[in-house]
Amino acid sequence: MKRFFEPLQSDILCKIKSNTESLPHYHRHDGCEIFIFLNGGATYYIEQHSYPLTSGSLLLINPEEYHRSDLLKNMPYDRIVINIRESFLEQLSTETTCLSSCFLDRPCSEKNLIQLSNQDLQHFLVLSKQLSAALDSSAYGHDLLAISYLLQILIKTNTLYKSSLEFQTSPLDLMPPLVRDTMHYIEEHLTEPISLADLSATFYHNGTYISRYFKSITGLSISQYILYKRISLSQKLLKEGLPLTETCLMSGFNNYS
Repeated sequence: MKRFFEPLQSDILCKIKSNTESLPHYHRHDGCEIFIFLNGGATYYIEQHSYPLTSGSLLLINPEEYHRSDLLKNMPYDRIVINIRESFLEQLSTETTCLSSCFLDRPCSEKNLIQLSNQDLQHFLVLSKQLSAALDSSAYGHDLLAISYLLQILIKTNTLYKSSLEFQTSPLDLMPPLVRDTMHYIEEHLTEPISLADLSATFYHNGTYISRYFKSITGLSISQYILYKRISLSQKLLKEGLPLTETCLMSGFNNYS
């Protein structure tokens, strides 16, 4: 399952680096992610959306959202990636300041993108470099310094997210309609049997064509995508305390084993 689910190795990860190749398939983590695009050429996919990235594009990704990046014409791109375990976000939050709000208090795969001003981008870049250095250090107080930088990043991110809610404009979305509609159909019928024949009858395209087109965008076959979505749902239900048998049926698995 490592292919689609990548668990975090620590409470906080912060990387500032270049990518010279695309992420080949949709995947998710067991934590929240802040992705900040610095420069280069790339498109970013989050669930049923596809965003062309420009310098200062900030993406918010929660543990349930599948995502991947795609380079444009093999152009490398530079970015900041910060991952935080959800449990650690809860520890850092207070009764009056919920730091996970920008990740969790919104519909899945909606309002993921914030466009930073150049001033805000430079602010994030400085804080991210400080956070990365503190995480890599063993000097006295490095752990507290890391938390202090992370807190500033999270407070700034949530503040910008709340401000962005006042604007009604939607970002440019390049996701092919057939792929988007297929994802919506799977989401709506996740607990039911889903076949290529069902998709073909719904969208008036050959089932094999739909499958190939879907995989060209997500890196996953339709059957893999359905399986991973059902596993994600079952994980969520088990966390909520549902028994195994009930979880099995509510997640679309007809075979208990």
